[in-house]
Amino acid sequence: VCQVFNTSERLWLYWENFTKDNKLSDEETAKYNLPSDLDFSESCTFIKKINISSRDFHFWWRTLIRGDMVQSHYYGEFFMERENGALGSMNVTDLSEPPNDSLEEASSAQATEAKPFETMQLMFTEGPCSVFFVKSLTEDSETGCQLYLRGGAVSKRLAQNCTEYYKKHCVKQTVIHKATCRSDVKEAQRELKKILQNL
Repeated sequence: VCQVFNTSERLWLYWENFTKDNKLSDEETAKYNLPSDLDFSESCTFIKKINISSRDFHFWWRTLIRGDMVQSHYYGEFFMERENGALGSMNVTDLSEPPNDSLEEASSAQATEAKPFETMQLMFTEGPCSVFFVKSLTEDSETGCQLYLRGGAVSKRLAQNCTEYYKKHCVKQTVIHKATCRSDVKEAQRELKKILQNL
C-alpha cells in the first residue's frame, strides 16, 4: 500500500460507489438564510503527498466544492490486514480538525489526540490504477469502493483489468473526476493563493 502513495504526482479520485449527503438540512438553510437547493458536492478530489515512510503517510486531501479549493491535512498509518485479500491498509486521521473540547480538557494529552475516521484497504493495484475498500470508523455505514488514478492517467483510457475489478466488486460508478479538473484545480489554487496573500 505504501508504494501506491509514494509518488509526487496527484492521486485523483476517479470513481466511488457511494454518494455523500452534501445538502444542508432545513434548519441550516433557515439559520443561514440560504437556498434549499444549495449543493456542496465534491469534485476533482485528489491526494497529494506531504511525506511518507514505511509506517505512515502525511498527505493533503483536496477537493473542489462550488469551485473553491477545500483541503485537509490527513495522516495515514499503514498496517497489514489479510482479510478479503487486502494488499495493505491505512487508518486515516484528519489532523486539520481542532479539538472539540474546552481549553481545560484540550490541555490533557488524551483529549487532543485525533482518532482515525476511516480505513482504506488496498484491494487492487496495477500501473497507475488502485482500488480501495473504504470503511468509516465514525459512522455505521457500508464499506465503500474508491478508484484512484495516478497523475496523467486520468486523461487516458482506464486499464481493462482495473475496470473489470471495480465493476465486479464495486458495481456503482459515481464519477468524481471530469475532463476539466486540471484547469479547475489550477484556477481554485490561484484564487486560494490570492486570498491567503491578502490575510
